[in-house]
This record gives sequence, structure tokens and C-alpha cells, in this order.
Amino acid sequence: EALASFDDVVRRFKDNDTPIFYQLVALAFFGKASVLAGLNRTEEALAAYDEAACRLETSEHPALRNLAGSALLAKANMELADGRYEVAIDTAGRVLEQPFTVSPESRWDGRLIRAGALLARGDPSGSDQDIEAMLAILPEFDSLPSPVLHALMKFSIYLGPARMRELIQASPAADLLLPLTTALEWDLGLEPRVAREVEEVAEDIRRDLAKLKEARTDGAT
Repeated sequence: EALASFDDVVRRFKDNDTPIFYQLVALAFFGKASVLAGLNRTEEALAAYDEAACRLETSEHPALRNLAGSALLAKANMELADGRYEVAIDTAGRVLEQPFTVSPESRWDGRLIRAGALLARGDPSGSDQDIEAMLAILPEFDSLPSPVLHALMKFSIYLGPARMRELIQASPAADLLLPLTTALEWDLGLEPRVAREVEEVAEDIRRDLAKLKEARTDGAT
């Protein structure tokens, strides 16, 4: 029923260039794409996300341009999950090329997808630039969401604790990520001196890192 409603909006107003109707059709494509993705109709969902983004990314309204970024990120995530690494890198790049009104969260997600695609295709050194950019974005966040920390932990498994520690320490987010750095230093056999509360968080991170390593090993076998 939802798909029929979205299709009805598109059919009625697709050829109308009046801004409000043009944007309405874009939103219909966005909603349609979300439903199609939930139904695992991948190709149709990708096409609908692309149509929504093409209509929204040139909007004069920042909120609509941000929504274009959301459509592209959803498309890139689907491409990444489907093993289409080069296409995912290009799609995420479209988000990063948008005007400065795109939110820090969108820029982070775009870099995250690109870095993940580069690692998946066997290019860990190529992901460094995107990870550096991700770390530079972190001070713009109001808080440090757990998915952000989890993503960085996964990258540390692929890059190794020494390289991840080096990237963090050279970034503006070094203080924010002190517990993660501490856990990485323990893995490297170092003995960092930090406050007790940092040690407690680092212990939790260290346990999670061990689980991620085990999961990666199991996946490899």
C-alpha cells in the first residue's frame, strides 16, 4: 500500500517543475526506496535512492540537501553490503562533495563507508585518509555515540593497534579517544598511565576488541 501511494505521487507530479511538487516527488522516491530496501528489492531501491538524491542535492534548502545525503548514504550502504565496493566509494564521495551544510554525522558516515569499502577490497593503506578525516570530524559531535567507537575499534582490528594508535594521537580527537588509545597500548605491551576512570572504560574496550578479533578469525576460517 505504501509503494502504491508513493507511485501515485510520482505519477501525478513527476513532470511538474514547480519547486514544491518537484520536492514532493523527491520525497516520494526516498520513501519508496526505503520500503523497497526493506523488501530486499535491491536494484529498485538503489534506483529510487539515486532519483531522490538527484532531485534533492541541488535544492536551495539545507534540510533537503541533507536528505539528499541521507539517500546517497543509504544507497552506498546497500552497495557496500552487496560487495560493490567501487560504486559504494563513488556514491559516498557524492555526499562528501556536497556543500558545507551537510551535517558532521553525514560526513562521518560517508568517510566510514569509503574506508570500509577500501578495506573490503584489500586496500588498508588507502583507507588511512578517510579514517584521518573521520577522526578530525569527531570534535564536532555533541557526544561520542557508541556506534562511532565501535567502528573505530573495528578499524583497529584491520589496521593493527600500532597504526590506529598513531592515527588517533595525530588527530584532534586524541583526548576524546583516550580510553581506546589506552586499550590499544595495552595490546602493544605498553603501560600507559591514565586516570582510574579511563582505565575502567579501556578495560571494557579491550574486552570488546578481543571479541572482534575472535569474530574476524572465525569469519576467516
